[in-house]
Amino acid sequence: MRSLTVIGKNLYACENILDFGCGCARVLRYFHDHPESCHFVGTDIDPEAITWCRSRLPFATFGVNDRLPPLPFPAATFDLIYGVSVFTHLDEDYQLAWLNELRRVAKPGGTLMLSVHGTYAQAIASQERIFATGDLETLGDKGFLFQVLETGRFKRDGLPDFYQCAFHTERYVRETWSEFFTVQDYVERGINDHQDLVLLTRR
Repeated sequence: MRSLTVIGKNLYACENILDFGCGCARVLRYFHDHPESCHFVGTDIDPEAITWCRSRLPFATFGVNDRLPPLPFPAATFDLIYGVSVFTHLDEDYQLAWLNELRRVAKPGGTLMLSVHGTYAQAIASQERIFATGDLETLGDKGFLFQVLETGRFKRDGLPDFYQCAFHTERYVRETWSEFFTVQDYVERGINDHQDLVLLTRR
């Protein structure tokens, strides 16, 4: 969470933290030594993953969410919300619905960290011939592209049909996501040197 320092934030200064789309806690598990003042919550659509998390990571609270809002939390609950490799797989309607819901559960002034497939991921997809005819033109014009994939590196087997592959441009993120949040920063390859990182604040 060193990226938080870009906007002058400290992870362990946050009281309530949400891992949105936590899966098997691939990120959250690293915070097992957090101070008692921090309360971590993980939520995901995969009940099997949540069952695993509950049995092995007692330091956090876990729950199953539906594919669309709402989340089972009161408004203005979380100081920090992060979602790694979630908005990289949802279509535009789902994304807008979840951005609105994450705004609801974020505290005023709260921070969000969300990853997207940006320029680097798009270059890899081009090399692997993932894009169909006209896809790059659509991405360039609109700034957003959602693909339903049959095969290939970006296909996620075993996940719901609605969970496919999405690509964003920085321009699209800054213009569209700013309807919900203040876009504090956009860091290319800011997540694992692969996905782009978007840092947001609830107004």
